[in-house]
Amino acid sequence: MVAHETYHEQVLIAQLKEDRVTFISNMVLGLNDGLVELTGALVGFSFALGDHLLVAVAGLITGISASLSMASSAFMQARYEENKDPRKAAFYTGLAYLIVVILLVMPFFVFKEGFLSLAGMFAIVFLIINAMSFYGTVILGRSFFRQAGELFVASIGVGTVAFIIGTLFHFFLGAAL
Repeated sequence: MVAHETYHEQVLIAQLKEDRVTFISNMVLGLNDGLVELTGALVGFSFALGDHLLVAVAGLITGISASLSMASSAFMQARYEENKDPRKAAFYTGLAYLIVVILLVMPFFVFKEGFLSLAGMFAIVFLIINAMSFYGTVILGRSFFRQAGELFVASIGVGTVAFIIGTLFHFFLGAAL
């Protein structure tokens, strides 16, 4: 009986044709790229610039520019795929990226302390990764822990490299900033 119900559930999921399922790859692209790129940038900005408002503004400028870039890239990519609407691909990719930008920059406007802002940002990263992983688990039948682990490693890895770069810039150019 359980196998029969599982089979019917898979058939129903395969029949879903709504945009959120059809364009899930574009949403994941925007979310993941936004998480990895902006997490790294904000960590680097935090250690290079120091001031929470400078970090927030630099993050917004970087994030909005990157979301527009990702949207245009998704548009161009979808033009080479059959049965994919380039406008919708661009919309979902850019919107997902922009949502990540707003969520990740928000702690830098709320908290004056840099480390508290970073802690808030990482808490939001944790929530986004878990939400993405859960959605992928339900819709695509993938392993939650594997998917979440891959996203965590990518975000933390880029954040670590950005921390090192930001610290080096602050050390060598600290007086000039």
